Amino acid sequence: MKTIFLDALNFSHNFYTPRNYWQLDVFERKVKKFLDACLVSGYRIEAYIDSAILTPQTMGKWRVRREKEFLGDLQNNNRKPPTCWATLYGDILRKYGADVYYSLTCDNDDLIAVKATNFNKINNNALVLSSDLDFLRYTGRKYELFKSFQIRKGRIFLEKQTKTKPKPGTSYIDINSILNVESNTLNFPVTVNKPFYFRGIGSILSKHVENINVTLMEYREDLISELLPIGTVIQWTSPIWNQEKSTFEWVKGEFEAKQDTSGRLQYPDLIIDDILKKHQPILSSGLFKNQLIENHEFSVHVLVYEMFVLSGYNTENLSLLDMMKM
Repeated sequence: MKTIFLDALNFSHNFYTPRNYWQLDVFERKVKKFLDACLVSGYRIEAYIDSAILTPQTMGKWRVRREKEFLGDLQNNNRKPPTCWATLYGDILRKYGADVYYSLTCDNDDLIAVKATNFNKINNNALVLSSDLDFLRYTGRKYELFKSFQIRKGRIFLEKQTKTKPKPGTSYIDINSILNVESNTLNFPVTVNKPFYFRGIGSILSKHVENINVTLMEYREDLISELLPIGTVIQWTSPIWNQEKSTFEWVKGEFEAKQDTSGRLQYPDLIIDDILKKHQPILSSGLFKNQLIENHEFSVHVLVYEMFVLSGYNTENLSLLDMMKM
């Protein structure tokens, strides 16, 4: 059986199509169809998902995208896919048989290239599936690159990348110089990047109610108190819309891992109810279509449940997908 090293986020558009975030069953069916076709065709999947913002260039792009989300038209900028996408995507891939990994402190492309190269040094039956031409920049690589796939009669057919060079201006990387990135993986996404923590907008309605991610920072302090050594200080940054000035701003703060926590994370539904009650006057104003309101409610649920799933109160070891479908 051959192994496909999947650049998972590169194919988000193949799997996520519903405009109603709650329709996770549609998303699931598409992923399951893909993985079933791979299995029938003699492939196993290792899926890699980017979970870090690293270089000044990627950080700059990330900030610009967040600003556009605030300034963009609501109808045309209804976030697709939704917030916490990487976690839900990983849960579904894992549910239907894929091995799922999140990159930590390294570039996800570097990680996939190294993993596939090292795998082929022993087994020589792995390939990379991604339309990203950056996978052609690694000198000394040992893998074939495939850019797309089709499913016909329950089997998967891969289309090989015919180009042989990355985009002009792309720097080449010697694969042997980055072999140490192989260990930088976890099977769940990074929730706190020490010593800085960056979080975008929680909902497309953040401009009109509040940025849920900023609201939840006090609860995240409880979470990091469980996950990190006592006394660890995390500097966080997140965007808001200043209603008085009608301007986009970045706000900063910090939280510290403490010995004692409030215990509020064991009651996620109470946190959700409290937030949505505060938002209700604006949500019921008639300014927004029902779909936007439902997607906003999804965003509140998924962000709170994400914290619960990672906390010590998740004694049943539920996934975020499990929580969203209960």
